[in-house]
Amino acid sequence: MGTPAVAHPLRALNQAELIRLARVADRLLSGRPKITPGNRPHKLRAGHGIEFLDHRAFMPGDNPRDIDWRATARSRNPQIRRFRNETSSDWFICLDRSASMSLGNGRKWALAVQLTAALAYLLIHLDNRVGLLTFSDRVDGFKPLGRGHHAYAALLRLLESTHPRTSGGGTLLNGCASQLQSGSQIIVISDFLTADSLQPGLKLLAGIGEDLHAVQVLDENETLLPQSGALSLRDIETNEKISIHPTAEVQKQAEQQLANLIKNLQLHCQKHQIAFTSCTTADNWKSILLEHLTSLGLFNAKP
Repeated sequence: MGTPAVAHPLRALNQAELIRLARVADRLLSGRPKITPGNRPHKLRAGHGIEFLDHRAFMPGDNPRDIDWRATARSRNPQIRRFRNETSSDWFICLDRSASMSLGNGRKWALAVQLTAALAYLLIHLDNRVGLLTFSDRVDGFKPLGRGHHAYAALLRLLESTHPRTSGGGTLLNGCASQLQSGSQIIVISDFLTADSLQPGLKLLAGIGEDLHAVQVLDENETLLPQSGALSLRDIETNEKISIHPTAEVQKQAEQQLANLIKNLQLHCQKHQIAFTSCTTADNWKSILLEHLTSLGLFNAKP
């Protein structure tokens, strides 16, 4: 018998929770402008302009005057009209697909993909344009900016066809810079497990985007070592090999090095006004997303 197919991480994304989170975002952000670093108000939601955007299902609290009765008759469910907000933004999500993202039996990659899809859903629901870049030591995949259901479907197709490298390649964020538009909002999702924690790339992108977000995704057992026998370790990206004897002291040193890396990355982000969240596979996409958005002051309550 053949090996059973492994379900794609997007299959585990809870559509009902995505919809619920989008409703909460719409309610909480309604009429509440987000203040950007330049102190310019920015409403992160669909508006009531004159350019038609799309239809969506009627929700409790919606204005009955927004119901499109013709669309309602066609679908047999109440549909409301949405109009394009003139102050919506352009967002790029940069997803790391380097070899280190494949570690942890795929859990790290699965969480990163789910976060990417959930963020894109929320941003597109709020009438922003969203683009996606996947990168390793170069840009490996690109979906240009788009809004609405078709743009989200195209983004999901790119995610479904993308997998982390199995070895080699390294990680270089700088290559994404040429694909990004000045003044856009940028989100980087990565484990940031390089000698420099991708800090030069983050600094470069911070100079391009209006706002920059860094979401660090780690496996909960990132530094766990077996406690018997000598080990030969190989860097999955550089192929460099070292031999160690995994004692309790070595385990402690590995944990401390990771803690130092996270702390230095956090300090770098604070210095350059980059919104930073570090999470592990022990968390789920929803709690991570809420934590990050809460840290920005966009949310003050949980659904």
